[in-house]
Amino acid sequence: MGTELATATVHPAELIDDRQLPAPTSTDARTVTAERAALLVAEWLVGKAGPTVTAYRADLDAFAAYLVAMADELGARPPADAPEAVAVLLSRSKGEAASIATAYRQWMEAPTDDRPKLAPSTVGRRLAALSSLVATAYRSDLIGWELTLKGPKVESYRDTRGPGADAVADMVEALDPSTAAGARDRAIVLALAGMGLRRGELVALDLADVDTDRGTIMVTGKGRTQAVPLTVPAAVLDALAAWIDHRGTEPGPLFHGFRGKAGRLNGGSVARIVAKAAKGAEVAGPVRPHGLRHTAITEALEVSGGNLREAAKFSRHQRLETILIYDDNRTDVAGQLAAKVTSRFTRTAPAAAGG
Repeated sequence: MGTELATATVHPAELIDDRQLPAPTSTDARTVTAERAALLVAEWLVGKAGPTVTAYRADLDAFAAYLVAMADELGARPPADAPEAVAVLLSRSKGEAASIATAYRQWMEAPTDDRPKLAPSTVGRRLAALSSLVATAYRSDLIGWELTLKGPKVESYRDTRGPGADAVADMVEALDPSTAAGARDRAIVLALAGMGLRRGELVALDLADVDTDRGTIMVTGKGRTQAVPLTVPAAVLDALAAWIDHRGTEPGPLFHGFRGKAGRLNGGSVARIVAKAAKGAEVAGPVRPHGLRHTAITEALEVSGGNLREAAKFSRHQRLETILIYDDNRTDVAGQLAAKVTSRFTRTAPAAAGG
């Protein structure tokens, strides 16, 4: 496996007049304490959306877990938490830090009996998080080097079909809105499938984000820090109202659990709710929250007659190329062309004379 490392970046200290004493090279190690690393992490997360902050903190925790597992090989004391893990990385020279990061990628990509192989997208995101944090440390003059850690190539949106409209309709029909759990789960399924919400957007909703008079909800989109109003279809609004009747009007998260302190649902909880709803409706195959979004976008293309711009407005994708992938999968252009090409290489056997 090749090692992809960035070229050394010139630090301002290297531009000192050469008649003075030589400045340290940009790759030299500097001591970074765990306390300073914690302040750096806080600075790095400022201005990022809530779901992004949660994901980045989880990525740093994963890196800390790696350093704990590899502490003996690295000759370092196992870090107690993520800031200590960051301090270990930043206190090394550029070459040493690059070696640690490269070994971290290899560790994530190599499954064991106790640890499954991570998806390329997960590996890439964790490396991107480290690269971004290192860049912040460099700009803060905490270290004198940068790293660009390239993750594996990710082939996105290979299967954009989702469970399909009929399966979603079966799930909605099978959920009983007369019970609190049924009303909540029905509202979740309809919001995901009817509006194409991402589960991170869904779990971030508060009751205050729902405006039943205007028929809107305030949604903070992926990579965004400001919420925007989205028009809610009547069926979704009715489902939300049915859930709120059970939930009550206390301020706080729109969707919560029923056990313990009944806190805000997280992404894993929503995944379990969707899977349970699919099982209850006897929908074949695993159904995931993002699969409902896939179905929503595919149906948006269907009802709009393949209008890419309208579908992009619905999905809130920033790149039109992403919608093109959905549309290509929906129409199966490649399959249609394959059939036409193959027909040029085959001939129908002539009918028997007098037959």
